[in-house]
Amino acid sequence: MGVRGIWKGFGGNEAEPVRVPDAEAAASRTAMVSKGERLEIFDSFENSDLAWFWATDAQGRVRYLSQKAMDQFDPCRPVIGEPLANLLQTAREDDDQSEAKPISYLLSAHSSFTELVVCLKKEASSGNCHKWWQLTGRPQFDDRNDFTGYRGIVKDITASYEEKRKTSRMAEFDALTGLSNRHRMAQRLTTALIAYKI
Repeated sequence: MGVRGIWKGFGGNEAEPVRVPDAEAAASRTAMVSKGERLEIFDSFENSDLAWFWATDAQGRVRYLSQKAMDQFDPCRPVIGEPLANLLQTAREDDDQSEAKPISYLLSAHSSFTELVVCLKKEASSGNCHKWWQLTGRPQFDDRNDFTGYRGIVKDITASYEEKRKTSRMAEFDALTGLSNRHRMAQRLTTALIAYKI
């Protein structure tokens, strides 16, 4: 049918066809960067500390994690082959009384997520956090539409996240007593009233 036929099918004037980029020209532009050059670009981005890469298999086990991200874990702790849910937990806001959905639940949904705040567990059995990351991930599927795992990027946000928590704490708690101030008490009361529809 061609571009002219499609254009004419929409009631357009055949003398003024829509210009569609030539597929061969587009392919030649893509081919200007070799596979080796793409790997160099990948490596330079990964080493820039802007973000790191991660990947899991279909069972949620870590297949790949950038070296600088792996360096944030205890060197004696295995990372590759470990379930991602054993290494990270979703963050919970200090004023949020409900538990955040666990990372294992989010991964089992096989849907994309963006800028999810997670913390690195110090050890597999511990809930203590020492680093905060922002995780973005996208599920991967094969030709038969079978789920094959996740790929994504992660950023270390420890400094900014800790500063945000400190500022929030200063705004909501009395510095002398450590008790909730009027602002926080009003927020909590409003939340409770809404929950019980009073």
